[in-house]
Amino acid sequence: MAQVDPRALIAQVQAIEAQINKLQGILAELTATRDNIHRSKQSIEAIASTEEPVLAPLDPNMNAIALVEAKDRDRFLVHLGMGIYARLPREKALKILEEKEERVSRSISEATKQLKDLTSLYEQYQALLQQLALAQQAQARQGSQ
Repeated sequence: MAQVDPRALIAQVQAIEAQINKLQGILAELTATRDNIHRSKQSIEAIASTEEPVLAPLDPNMNAIALVEAKDRDRFLVHLGMGIYARLPREKALKILEEKEERVSRSISEATKQLKDLTSLYEQYQALLQQLALAQQAQARQGSQ
């Protein structure tokens, strides 16, 4: 086995572990974003298909909800990005949300692949560290005999 500096290897393992943790956080955020977009699409369909008043959450945690009459059930405000919203017909709004959901899903796939690769590298480095520890133990036993 080539000479490996255990301290450098430990530093690498710690850096990879930090990257894994960061990527897991990003994946959680992306998944929540995709789920919110999906719920938005479902809500648009539900509002468009009923004449009844609609329950509208006033905050993300639904601490308060308003019962509202929708004046126009075929036009919706959709976030386009950078704080810009557009009032669009239902089909166009759904198309934009579908495209946004697809982009987020692709990002989730890419991040998942990166996480898999980093996890594999982490496991390889951990195995190498274990081999180094065993080799040091064997040397210590031979030296004490």
